[in-house]
Amino acid sequence: MKIPFMYIVRSLFQRKASTLMTIGSFTLVVVALMALLSMIEGVNETLISSGAANRMFVINENATNENQSRLSPKEVGTIGTYSEIKLDEMANPIISPEIVKTAYIDGPTGTRLQANFRGVDLIKALKVHDGVKIIMGRFFHPDVPNEVIVGKSIYNGLDADLGEKFKAQRSQWTIVGVFEDGGS
Repeated sequence: MKIPFMYIVRSLFQRKASTLMTIGSFTLVVVALMALLSMIEGVNETLISSGAANRMFVINENATNENQSRLSPKEVGTIGTYSEIKLDEMANPIISPEIVKTAYIDGPTGTRLQANFRGVDLIKALKVHDGVKIIMGRFFHPDVPNEVIVGKSIYNGLDADLGEKFKAQRSQWTIVGVFEDGGS
C-alpha cells in the first residue's frame, strides 16, 4: 500500500521538534564532513608546497610532530647508513640533524606570536635544503650566538628590519638575514 505524499508532508509539520532535530543533525554532519575534508586538503597542500621529492623527515616513534621528536647522535648516524640516503662527492651522507623549538615572540602590535625556531648546522642544512636563498642580509654566523635568519613571510609579518633584536624565551635574537625557499 502506498502512503500518499501529502500524508508525509503533513507529518513533517505535525512533528516539528523531531523534524527540526533531523534537519539540524543532518546539517551538522555535512558541516563537520566539509570542515574535515577542507582540513585534509589544507594539510595536503602544505605538505606538497613545502616538501620535496628527494627529502624526508625522520622523527622518533613516540613523537607526533618534529617539535616533540628527539633522536640520539647514534640514531642520526644510523639513518646516514640507509641506502636511500644520497651521498655527497666525498661519500658522506647528506643529512641535516635539526632541532625544532617553539617559542613566543612579541609581534609588531604588541601581540604574542608563536614561532618555530630550527637549530641547524648551516653547512649540512644547505646541502639538504638546497633551495634556500638569502634575499636580504646574510646567513647567520655559526660562531656568533643568537643570530637568526627568517623566512620572507615571517619577516614581512613581523614588520622587522635587519639587525633588529627580538626576545624569545629569555634570549635576545638578532635578525641578520631573510631567506626564501622556492616560495614555500
